[in-house]
Amino acid sequence: MADCLLVRYAANSFEERGVAGNEFQPRSVTANPRGRNREEWSQAVKDPVQKPSPWLVAGLQKLVGDLQKAAAADQYSLSGRVCGSTSLLSFPADGVSYLGCTVESLVQFQRFEDVAWLLLHGQLPCAEQMSDWESQVSESAVALNESIGETFSLLPVGVRPVELLQLSMSLLSFFDPAPNDACVESSVARVCRILGQLPELLNYAINGVRSKDSAAASTELAELSWSGRLLRILRGGTDVPTLEEDAAMNTLMICQCLTEMRPACFSARATAAATRSLMAALQSATSVFVGQTINDPWQWTSELLRSFLTPDQAESWYRSRESQGMPFGFAAHVPDARVRLLRESAGTLLGSVDRIRIAAAAVRLEKILATGNQLPTLDWASVRLMTLLDIPADRQALAIGVARVVGWSAQAIEQQKSGISLLPALRYGQEE
Repeated sequence: MADCLLVRYAANSFEERGVAGNEFQPRSVTANPRGRNREEWSQAVKDPVQKPSPWLVAGLQKLVGDLQKAAAADQYSLSGRVCGSTSLLSFPADGVSYLGCTVESLVQFQRFEDVAWLLLHGQLPCAEQMSDWESQVSESAVALNESIGETFSLLPVGVRPVELLQLSMSLLSFFDPAPNDACVESSVARVCRILGQLPELLNYAINGVRSKDSAAASTELAELSWSGRLLRILRGGTDVPTLEEDAAMNTLMICQCLTEMRPACFSARATAAATRSLMAALQSATSVFVGQTINDPWQWTSELLRSFLTPDQAESWYRSRESQGMPFGFAAHVPDARVRLLRESAGTLLGSVDRIRIAAAAVRLEKILATGNQLPTLDWASVRLMTLLDIPADRQALAIGVARVVGWSAQAIEQQKSGISLLPALRYGQEE
């Protein structure tokens, strides 16, 4: 079989060069690369007894093998295959929408907690519903078991902040009051508890502040949104964010909470379909997300922007490595409406010389890359905004992960409602 395939491949290949059956019609050259003249080469092809040269056989075998591998990879790959549908996220011609609500309108009129309600309930909340929701979030924070936070004191030095998200999901799953209840209402209640307890866990892990101490100080932060309080925790738990910073953090969280079908998102949906457990889905998604950020691109980009003293220095850096391209944050595609929203939010934060310097360096790089049809992605715009918000570079991936917890939860719940399994088939080895 292999020999027949090899002969057919050789016939097809030689046909382009003038081979028809056993006749060879050479090009207008006097010698081939192996040193044979025209007569010797023609005789070698016409003579059925003479075996083909080993180098020719080896080359053809490699070509056939490569073709077979490519065909098999394409046949069994899941890349680009449609495995379902979602109503959570859409990309109309005029921008990006969550459940039919444009992101522009959500950023302008809503907070992140309102968007979380939208994704979990299918519609925006009324004032009474949001009041009840915020009360449940606050009660969950106060009810956080102190022993959970103490676990963080046992961690070794050098743990990356983003890994705290993965650990937090595991710890919270142990204290789930209804672990066997997989109904939609129970899953939504879990997300509510997570929104209350996750910031408290991170506050303890990053700043050493216990939940009871944080609750006592919560009255001082009453004017801040949930996102504003998270920003304060990420920055060290000291300076209270301004109203502009609070609004910018809400924009970041809203724009980042839902993404296309990235690996962590797929993991959340597949695990939810297989286990019916929201906590298992979130553990799976956070594990994939943390694993992907082992070489943290958000941290690298933020540190890079902070290092430039002038826009000219930023341009010189890029020109010195122009052949390598920009490793993170730019792609040739239609502009994402969320990028513009994040850029506009960044423009409200230019209240210091350092922030102006960072913004100017970012703008210079964007202009240079635009000449090559490279446009800033959502992640680039997020890094620029988080850097202007003074979020430490090594905590920016953590901020992104916290935002996506709500999106992963909504994706998992939607997958469970569909009743569709995402378990693919596997081709097993055959006995010879």
